[in-house]
Amino acid sequence: MINQSIHYWKSYFDKANEIGFKQGYYIIGFSLINKRKNDIYSKYLSVPNVEDIIAFIKFIALPSIYLSKVSAVLGRTNVVVVSGTEGTLNLFKDNDLVDYLLIDEYEKHVKDIDSIKNSESSFLYLKDLCENISFENEEEMILSKVEVYKDVKELGSTLISSYEKHNTVEELESLFQLKKEEILERFHNGEHNDFILKRAKKLLEEKII
Repeated sequence: MINQSIHYWKSYFDKANEIGFKQGYYIIGFSLINKRKNDIYSKYLSVPNVEDIIAFIKFIALPSIYLSKVSAVLGRTNVVVVSGTEGTLNLFKDNDLVDYLLIDEYEKHVKDIDSIKNSESSFLYLKDLCENISFENEEEMILSKVEVYKDVKELGSTLISSYEKHNTVEELESLFQLKKEEILERFHNGEHNDFILKRAKKLLEEKII
């Protein structure tokens, strides 16, 4: 059963962010762009199990996405919080302009995340849920993206594919100061390659959705 303490998860994810990427861990990416204020937030970190991914989505990603949508309507910047369901709903209801359809949408996603069992087999469902959360906000004032990767190897392959899709591989090679094949090899075989992991984290957190 997932720990419901907000203080626990705030401390836990603060420490996870300081540690950076670790081999053999899952990778979580979370980005928010407030188009009206040009306010950008992007964070990537690694966690050891599915339980931690579930907790991150429930206590950080979902509250931050939906409270930021309310904030954007009020002409304010992004809201990045660690908050439980009850606390988030109270924050919603403190704003007269909040759309109750927005609350229903938030509660639906919370219900979806609560239905996920803490097991390795849940990972693919989590990836689908993250895509839905990201997609549903694409045309609004707030752009959001939630990503989960099985490990650093999958992250590396996805990163390179993204640059290939946009014909910007030379830009990626310049950022890493390595050829594409060397970058991929280091993601796949760099069990103790702190350079590639630190460079990847920095690159991801600086890029726009």
